[in-house]
Amino acid sequence: MRKAAALLMTAVLLLLMVIPANAFTIIYDGKVEDYPWDPIVLVVDGHTVETKEMPPIILNGRTMVPAREFFEELGAEVTWDNNAKRVIIEYGDERIILTINSRTVYIGTNSASISPSDPPPKIINDKTMIPVRFVAEEFGFKVEWLNETRTVKITSPDAEDIRLTNVVFSSEDDTDTIFIALDEFVNPNIFRMQNPDRLVIDVYGTKSTIKDANVDVDGQAVDTLRYSQHPDRFRVVADLQTDADYEVFKLKNGIEISIIRTGEYEDSTQPPEEDFTQGDDGRLIVVVDAGHGGTDPGATYPPGVDDPQVKEKDITLDIALKIQENLEKAGIEVIMTRDKDTYPTLKERVEIANNSNADLFVSVHINAMDNKDEIDGAQVYYHESSTEGKRLASIVYRNIIDYTNLTERGVQNGSSFYVLKHTKMPAILTEGGFITNEKDRNYLMTEKGRQAMADAISDGVLEALGVL
Repeated sequence: MRKAAALLMTAVLLLLMVIPANAFTIIYDGKVEDYPWDPIVLVVDGHTVETKEMPPIILNGRTMVPAREFFEELGAEVTWDNNAKRVIIEYGDERIILTINSRTVYIGTNSASISPSDPPPKIINDKTMIPVRFVAEEFGFKVEWLNETRTVKITSPDAEDIRLTNVVFSSEDDTDTIFIALDEFVNPNIFRMQNPDRLVIDVYGTKSTIKDANVDVDGQAVDTLRYSQHPDRFRVVADLQTDADYEVFKLKNGIEISIIRTGEYEDSTQPPEEDFTQGDDGRLIVVVDAGHGGTDPGATYPPGVDDPQVKEKDITLDIALKIQENLEKAGIEVIMTRDKDTYPTLKERVEIANNSNADLFVSVHINAMDNKDEIDGAQVYYHESSTEGKRLASIVYRNIIDYTNLTERGVQNGSSFYVLKHTKMPAILTEGGFITNEKDRNYLMTEKGRQAMADAISDGVLEALGVL
């Protein structure tokens, strides 16, 4: 027995050594498996529930949740009987007893059986995991699966929708404020998208009492404000007319988002650029910009949770650091706009580049398309006035397609991007796949995928500079 346990532990350690840090491994029934599915969002009566020690998973086509973490969030009392290997869940006047690896369930004083289509309770990663639909429905909860956002929506018998009653915009000094009025606070999912530059605010589990609208507000940073009710969320989009940062304030009666102007958009004409030339000492300098960072996660997956499994800012930073390593090995001086989880504004990123006398500027991003899982592939953008920028974009794009498994989406005019409009040197912005597409996301979540992306961009830069 000890030998078998030792062999299992060795297998686990070996897997942990070869699986990327953000991959997911599950251990149950004496097996060790690489878990392949995307994260699941749990929403109960409008509130996103996070299970910090063990996430919900799909097993045999059914959602399994950690018994204690999840059902205590519902207000139930959960007890574990270690001798009998069973979990006891009490909610109101009802009581359910489930035993590990058994389909026999006791509901009050009566016995019942878990359907063959549902897996029995199991110990997974040392946590008691139970089929959420079976147990929740036994307690009288309504359970829905929202496939496009991979959300399990659970509604208690006496639950009322959290009403969203108003969206109010105000502007003063350098700050615009969006107030979303709710019956009670709900955690929003906020991210920034570009081309055009906009701030997206998703509020899950709410029922709007107001009409959809598209309003010209002409604020300090916000140009227009759009909001509408979706099946599983209320979405507010602030179209930005200047570079801006934002802060979120949690209020008892809603959400307040302050959008602070940090710069101005000028016309779309890029400053006169210089050719690729070495400095007086023969050095070549490249600025590498890891998109987003700090309080701005960029695109995330899944949406609507406080701590999503995948954040654009993490992927872009890892790729950018790998590009830095590659270029420095080739003798190129590299200047990073950020080398950790911080958020330089777009204006600051441009100033770093323009003050460095750099030869090239490369901004690394990951794309997103809301509710469009079928949209995938790589794109590289350049400014329309930059001949050398277009050439650089074409070379880097060709390498990305050659080095990765991403679909071809082409080299495109990105003259509206702030960092392409205001940099003095040839500049590109890479969109290395879509975080909202399962294939692209899974590829970029691997060390191999991120390294391939970094190698493609690095070699493209070196080829454009005449080094490779």
